[in-house]
Amino acid sequence: MIGTLESIAEKVLQKTGFFHNGDSNFNSPQIQNGVARTNCIDCLDRTNAAQFVIGKRALGRQLQAIGVLAGNTVEYDTDAVNTLTHM
Repeated sequence: MIGTLESIAEKVLQKTGFFHNGDSNFNSPQIQNGVARTNCIDCLDRTNAAQFVIGKRALGRQLQAIGVLAGNTVEYDTDAVNTLTHM
């Protein structure tokens, strides 16, 4: 199930992007072109899981944009994801 959510989250971020005001050391500004809406009628836990995975994917891209990560993904067993989990 997580693999499916990861795949959907990646497609969402490729389509919508994310806002970044740019940094001359790393890259130019980016504009977000949409939002991801999640709604699972029968289970709030599934809605929360989907939102979390999309947020985790967005976090990876944001950290890459500011030069913290070389890639654009954050692994589940990291301090960054643990902090995201507690938010």
